[in-house]
Amino acid sequence: MVRLFLVVILVTGLAVTLACGGGKPGAGGDSTPPVPPVPDVIGPPSVPAVPNDSIVTAEIIGITQVSNGFSWQIGIRLLDSQDVAGYPNLTKSRVGQEILALTKEDASWLQVGQTITAHLELRGDEHGIIFRMSNISSQG
Repeated sequence: MVRLFLVVILVTGLAVTLACGGGKPGAGGDSTPPVPPVPDVIGPPSVPAVPNDSIVTAEIIGITQVSNGFSWQIGIRLLDSQDVAGYPNLTKSRVGQEILALTKEDASWLQVGQTITAHLELRGDEHGIIFRMSNISSQG
């Protein structure tokens, strides 16, 4: 099995390596590309990221149900990122990039290729990061 290592570099200069590949097909059917796995244990942050939020428009590129404290892992391509009043937007610099996001919401209705709008926040510390997605809605 071929593994691809994607290095995500944070604004603070921290780097996180995510092992990609070997996932199960997503909810979009057998043609859905696998979404890379997320570690089962996400420990409490020791130096948490500053509270942040953004409203993003994104295309679904993969979706997998997970059992790591979240319900779904969603691969997205960021198309747009808007500020939320009172919070820094840590996703604006990632527009055009593909990222993995986790959500506790029911995402069984999502399909690969679908365009969505959602709140997206970066959470993490020097040990790792996650993008948490909420308030997901279909775009058209």
